[in-house]
Amino acid sequence: MTNSMSEAEGVDDPPKIDNVHKQLSAIKDAFAGLAKEGVDSVVTRDGAFLVGGAQSAVTQSEARYRHLINRMAAVVVELAPSGEISYLNEAMTQITGFSDAELNGCNWFDLLLPLEKSTPCETLRQQFLESGELSAFRTGLLTRGGGRKIISWNSAHVLDADGQVERLIFFGTDVSAQVLAEDELRKAQVALEQSRDRYVDLYEFAPVGYLTLTGSALVAEANRTAATLLGIERKQLLDHPFDQFVAAADLEIWQRQFAGVMARGGRQAFELTLKSADGRLSSRKAQADCLRVATDVGPTLRMTLTDISGRNAAEDQLRKLSLAVEQSPENITITNLDAIIEYANEALVHNSGYSREQLIGRNPRILQSGKTPRETYVDLWTTLIHGRTWKGEFINRRRNGSEYIAFAVISPLRQPDGRITHYVAVMENITEKKRMGEELDRHRRQLEELAVSRIAGLTAVSDVTEAANPPQEFLSGQPEQ
Repeated sequence: MTNSMSEAEGVDDPPKIDNVHKQLSAIKDAFAGLAKEGVDSVVTRDGAFLVGGAQSAVTQSEARYRHLINRMAAVVVELAPSGEISYLNEAMTQITGFSDAELNGCNWFDLLLPLEKSTPCETLRQQFLESGELSAFRTGLLTRGGGRKIISWNSAHVLDADGQVERLIFFGTDVSAQVLAEDELRKAQVALEQSRDRYVDLYEFAPVGYLTLTGSALVAEANRTAATLLGIERKQLLDHPFDQFVAAADLEIWQRQFAGVMARGGRQAFELTLKSADGRLSSRKAQADCLRVATDVGPTLRMTLTDISGRNAAEDQLRKLSLAVEQSPENITITNLDAIIEYANEALVHNSGYSREQLIGRNPRILQSGKTPRETYVDLWTTLIHGRTWKGEFINRRRNGSEYIAFAVISPLRQPDGRITHYVAVMENITEKKRMGEELDRHRRQLEELAVSRIAGLTAVSDVTEAANPPQEFLSGQPEQ
């Protein structure tokens, strides 16, 4: 039945087949002629047709571009609108550490990580889908092992004939090293700002005055301490001649020192008496330390002013105390915690017969005679170790061998923080006092013995007298009326 149908159809078909072959041959000849004439394509109502080598050229061009894209250092990813990866280049696999097989077909948004941990991944997905084409948009990109790279993305949308998004193409550059460098730079800038702030605070609130003077000795810069020291507001101090703050008695010293530093350079230190801005003489003495510095506008003078008025007063007080200790009639020594003498006053030198050089660096046992009971020293150190003051007597020996008795008061010397660093011994030579005391005791005993014997004698005389002269009432036998 099939053959009969074919035969029946074959009766009428040959003319039609011949016509088709003729038409195809004509089209082929026409395309061949067009190709010879340099025509690459023909546009019909059904679309464009490539002619001759155009199809081959397009294929080769597409291959070249795909090769170039595949070899690019930047990441290239082609996605469906839903996010599935349809194409990726080698850079994507190299950066993430995942293979083509692992990445193709997976959802690209599962690989994206927000830079801020507080940003939800869904928010990041919406930003990509709704923000249109992106430019330098940074995200994290998941890598094998759970790490991440920082990628800067640019994107392009491919639309279909109806204007709908057909494909998403993303181009990414690995900026991890750049971000790290930016982070380090940001930290360095913060550290620099903090350092600058610390420097400013140190400069402003330093306990010494800082000034910068021009070549003509005008105040160009000054901190708060300098303004306070000179008794003037800082704004009024600027561009003020510095010599107006120097007392007349020291003005020549200042001018000579300033000229010398500016001419020869180097450092100079000297003392000045300062006066206040209104010209009144100030009681403040200051030490000036000067240094010439070369600048773009010429040499300038950097100067620090240290208020030494209090230091001078303290030194004065210390000098008085030192003289009082040195000239004291009592023997005074200062030892360290190892009982090594660090100071001996003149009275000890005179009383012991040893020179100061022979005493310094020695243990006080140099003064021992060997006659002080051992218990005395045990009690001494027990008391001192417990931080208390000890009082007692020593039998000491001079350099010439003579002995003397010293009454000593030894106290721990405490620093402001409470630490004991030294021991101070104040000793009085009581040999003569002891001799006089013993002499007085002897006289007292003699007087007591004499008084007892006299009283005994008087008692005996009284008894004899009473026996020789009985009472009258006893003789008369009658009581007195």
